[in-house]
Amino acid sequence: MLAASATPAKDSLMVVLDKPVLMHGDTLSLLATYLPANKKKVAATLQMQVENEKGHSIKMRWPLLNNIADGDFIIPDSLPNGKYTISFAVQPRFFRIYGQVKPPIRTTMLNTNLLTGKGGWLSAEIPVESDGTFTIRNWLFEKEATLVFSRQKKVNSDLDISINTWLDSSYQPAAYAVREFYVGTPPSAISIDSNGSRLQPDSSKFNERVNLLPGVVVTGKQKTKADKFNEVYSTGLFKSMDEKVFDFMSETSDAFGYSSVLDYLQGRVAGLQIARDQDGTMGAKWRGGNVSFFIDEQVVEADQISTLSTADIAIVKVYPPPFFGATGGSGGAIAVYTRRGEYSANTGNRHVFRVKGYTPLQTVLYVN
Repeated sequence: MLAASATPAKDSLMVVLDKPVLMHGDTLSLLATYLPANKKKVAATLQMQVENEKGHSIKMRWPLLNNIADGDFIIPDSLPNGKYTISFAVQPRFFRIYGQVKPPIRTTMLNTNLLTGKGGWLSAEIPVESDGTFTIRNWLFEKEATLVFSRQKKVNSDLDISINTWLDSSYQPAAYAVREFYVGTPPSAISIDSNGSRLQPDSSKFNERVNLLPGVVVTGKQKTKADKFNEVYSTGLFKSMDEKVFDFMSETSDAFGYSSVLDYLQGRVAGLQIARDQDGTMGAKWRGGNVSFFIDEQVVEADQISTLSTADIAIVKVYPPPFFGATGGSGGAIAVYTRRGEYSANTGNRHVFRVKGYTPLQTVLYVN
């Protein structure tokens, strides 16, 4: 007789809201506790998406330190009344940067300085491997910061570095939770318990798509630089889908006359609407849904796309809705790929970057 195998224990996430109904000017306090099956204390990231009944949403992330994250949402007067749903997911990663110093520069150590929005500095010496790669781990800062690299005792005019941050990549959540709250006086027909309604978690808001379409081989024409670049650098869910590819490397490209890639795309894709809101923040909609943005297959905000020089871009891929590889990508996606390898623009002097950290633990809740 075969012994029955025990069901493996699963990670879980407990989220407590201090109140289910709020008025303008109130503060909603949250406490999230991550319970790994192995019961270990970890440093991870709590990803959050707040969505209203019209489908408007905002994404945030807090650090999970020793398995706990807690903070406050301030309810502004401008936040419309109604029901709000918060989807939570544990990303089993903390802030980390993977980088590479491009040849022919050789160095065994880099100086790094991170200037935060509040004027603070984080400094460190980072060892560089023989292939030029390096890693920065477990830095904690809010909002955006400026990251500056320098070589020891040398000028940086020829320092050329590429980086990726883990927090903006696709991932498989370790645990989920969903809660609801109401702003204003809820209708009498709606009943919300004291801890916020518990719904079946929708993991599609955070999941990486794993069922990929097969590759398509096209014959009968000579491959362009864009075709070859796309074959080499497009991976996973970004490869061989129903996308439109714009070539920024062709000598006949007219992209260089535009200040940003978003300006270039305006009017070139049917149904894609690109605009700035009242706060000056860039955004895009497609068939009524919010468009997701990627640089080198890493999730970014629209403003980060708009600051890229068109001379540094190899190709741009535009995916029609729905795009399943992003949180809230119901309105399609725009993926920008920067030049690298043999396709490098040879602009050099790439040693200063803007990097995105964590959402402040007390933040005003604006749902766009």
